[in-house]
Amino acid sequence: MNTLPHPLPSTLQDISFMVGTWHGRGAEGWVEEIWGQPTGNNLTAIFRHHLDGKVIRFELVAFTDEKGYVEATVRFFKGDLSDPAGQPEPCRFFLHELTENSMSLFTDDLSEGAYVKYQRDGDTLRSAMTIGEPCGEQFTFKFHPAPKSSLDLSYF
Repeated sequence: MNTLPHPLPSTLQDISFMVGTWHGRGAEGWVEEIWGQPTGNNLTAIFRHHLDGKVIRFELVAFTDEKGYVEATVRFFKGDLSDPAGQPEPCRFFLHELTENSMSLFTDDLSEGAYVKYQRDGDTLRSAMTIGEPCGEQFTFKFHPAPKSSLDLSYF
C-alpha cells in the first residue's frame, strides 16, 4: 500500500529563498514563475507557460503555514483562464524535504502521485516535476529582473 510522506514541520520563511521572478525555456515555449514575499501566513506564486507569443497555461499557488507545515494549494488554468480538466477542487502539496536552497513537495492525491523539487544555485533555479510516474518534464529557470514589458523577450 502506498502512503504519503508526512508534511515537514516548516514555515513560509523556510522557503523564502524562492522569492523572485524566474524565467526559462521548457520543452515547448518558455515559462515564468513569480514568487512573492511571505506576508503573514501567506505566500503567493504564479506560473505562466508561453508558446508562440501566447499564454497557454497558468497556475496559481497559495502557500500557507497555518498548520505548522508549508502547504500549497494549486489551481491550473488554460491561457484563457478556463479550467483545463473540470477540476472541482484545487490540488494540495505539502513540504516534505527542505535544505537551505532546495525543497520538495508532494501532492495529497495518491492517484496522481505528483512531486515537485526546486533547487536554487545562485541565480539559477532548477525545477523537476513528476506526475504519476518518475518521468516528469524538467525546467531550468534563471533569475532575471522583471522585464519592462511582458512582450519584451530579449532577456532569453
